[in-house]
Amino acid sequence: MFYALCSKCIRSLLFWLGLINLVTALARMPVLGWFAHRRRDALAGAALAGVMIVRGRAVWWALPLALPLQVAAASVRGLWQHPRRIFAAAQVVALPLADGATLPGLLLLAAQPNGVGVVVCHGAGNDKIKYAWRMVAKLHEAGLTVLAIDLDGHGENQRRLRVPGIEENVAVAVAFLREHCQRVGVVGVSLGGCVAARAVADGVLVDCLALIEAPAAVNLAAVPYVRSELRGLLRPTFWRGTDTPLQLFAAWGGRLDSEHGLSELFDLLDLRSALPRIACPTLLLYGTADVIAPYAVIQPLLATIPNATLHLHGGASHLSLTMEPAPLADLAVWLVHTLR
Repeated sequence: MFYALCSKCIRSLLFWLGLINLVTALARMPVLGWFAHRRRDALAGAALAGVMIVRGRAVWWALPLALPLQVAAASVRGLWQHPRRIFAAAQVVALPLADGATLPGLLLLAAQPNGVGVVVCHGAGNDKIKYAWRMVAKLHEAGLTVLAIDLDGHGENQRRLRVPGIEENVAVAVAFLREHCQRVGVVGVSLGGCVAARAVADGVLVDCLALIEAPAAVNLAAVPYVRSELRGLLRPTFWRGTDTPLQLFAAWGGRLDSEHGLSELFDLLDLRSALPRIACPTLLLYGTADVIAPYAVIQPLLATIPNATLHLHGGASHLSLTMEPAPLADLAVWLVHTLR
């Protein structure tokens, strides 16, 4: 009897694993699949579920056990497949700063050099790689040279974050990229967007500026951001990549060495006063479900920004926006159109 029960449990687990893999393939969520390939995952899942259901009836109570096993199976791909592979061909750079420190970065040259490139400035607590691989891959795929940097207080950058001071990161990165490209844009995400906007407003010359979910102010104690971000993570579009669940989890959080608290930091950068002083073509990209950087705060400022356009993506949250295909495609199209 014990053997029969174990056999039924194993058959049921295999059936549910096959069915879950089939569903993730049909839902176009390769992150949760065994192969991160829609056709292979669909065929393998259907075959396993079909074989197991023929051999006996599956029990419902095995489904909750199958879900974590599916996540583990999908994470096995990480042993040979990692989203950081986009950076394998990148040049490691260390750009000198005025005080003798260096600005770490990764330079990914366009496959067919065309004289256009972008500097990518990450958000708070991230670095030049964390949650940046999908964006960098999309921009590089669009034919752009990409320079991803570690802002002060983040990643490999050992200089402490202070305002004023961090704006120099953008100035140095833009000057370096101009040695490779005739036309240079800057992409800033959240904190990186506020830093980029302040640098450009204070005189750094760029050919265009893309600000992604840059907050005018931040008070995390006053907004229900946890619930909002959980909803964002449950969006199927968040899972449309070839990274694994474990890789996404491992990218959560990071180093932030700052002289200022988070709220004070955004107040000092003061996005509201910077935006009207930016003359270059400016893209403001926001998710409608983002409560950390709500677009409603930015919308009234549009009339004061000389050459700005606001693009909204329905349902995207603060974390999910830069990991979803539609916003990244929108960003890449705008940059290529503006810079060429």
